[in-house]
Amino acid sequence: MFMGIGEDLPMVSSSLRQKVKSIRFLRRQSVPVSIGHANKWKMWDNGFFSQSYLIYNFAENDLRDYVSDYVRYRLAVRFNGYYAVALYDKLYCNLLLNHFAEYLPKTHGVLKDGQLSLLGHGESITLTDFPAFLRQHGQLVLKPLAGTQGVGVHLLEERGGVITLDGQSLTDKELLAKAHRWQDYLVTDYVRQHPYAAKIFPGSTNTVRLLTLWDKEAETPFIACGVHRFGVAKTAPVDSWTRGGVSAAIDLHTGVLTKAGPKPYRQAPCLSPCHPESGQQIEGVTIPHWPQIQKRLLEMAAALHFIPYIGWDIIVTENGFQVIEANNGPDLLLFQMHGPLLADPRTRRFFQHHIGRLTGPDAEKREYKLPFKI
Repeated sequence: MFMGIGEDLPMVSSSLRQKVKSIRFLRRQSVPVSIGHANKWKMWDNGFFSQSYLIYNFAENDLRDYVSDYVRYRLAVRFNGYYAVALYDKLYCNLLLNHFAEYLPKTHGVLKDGQLSLLGHGESITLTDFPAFLRQHGQLVLKPLAGTQGVGVHLLEERGGVITLDGQSLTDKELLAKAHRWQDYLVTDYVRQHPYAAKIFPGSTNTVRLLTLWDKEAETPFIACGVHRFGVAKTAPVDSWTRGGVSAAIDLHTGVLTKAGPKPYRQAPCLSPCHPESGQQIEGVTIPHWPQIQKRLLEMAAALHFIPYIGWDIIVTENGFQVIEANNGPDLLLFQMHGPLLADPRTRRFFQHHIGRLTGPDAEKREYKLPFKI
């Protein structure tokens, strides 16, 4: 079972039992689509969900150019081995990148057990003082230490004596009640996005996601692909593509955006040159500071050379950019809805190496035992 990487990749498993187990997983995760039984079995046998036949237009496209659903769900999240924990924990990742502090939003501390523990100060403030802390800073972002897909992320603001949470006003008492429920939350400065992104959709912070991979032969990282996400009213104040936002591919050479669309579920991607709600043009927009973004991000990826597979979330600002998160399991559908990843030889070699490392005959000996379940 070659799992959609091509015939030059080591088999994921020669075990009939493992093959049956994999197909059961793929059948359970597939949604009903009218593609015929033969095509469904072809998808499952090659590691894809049934709906991927339509999403990736396999009637015309070569499935060997696409990372399969089995790989992205079961194997890719294990590429970083033990060091996956460094990306699952946002505070840990922030500390690893402290040499690049100018490209990170200031992290104030962690909310836990009724207090805000301030980093680098050896002290804490109680939640009764939290409204005053907010007034001092004006805008704060709160996010779970181990959250994904923008779930649980909040924008807290104070303007003219009025406190708002994700745009909804609340009193000091209401804020304290909510803050007591925020456990293991990171508190950071708010990053103001560049006007081009705010113009396209002002209701959310609209981020770029770039995938860096480690080229084992060249001993250097490279950017494999990138997309720009934009929120919609129901995702505000975040741009979550999984929850309804749209994404546009980025031309890595020029930083120019292509057409954008929402997450496809059982049909080919529906792409448009404009934002679905604001009507603003997306296709053809050039991301500011693009050469600087690529250069500095590759420097960061090189500093984390022991973590070969990273999905970076960045906010483009008027003066440059800020990294707000690094991900261990970036959703490869987000990239591949715009085109196959494995058409690039370096990317293909990367996946061949790491899938072979995880599924080869001595994989059990080589693989780190993680302190948590992926």
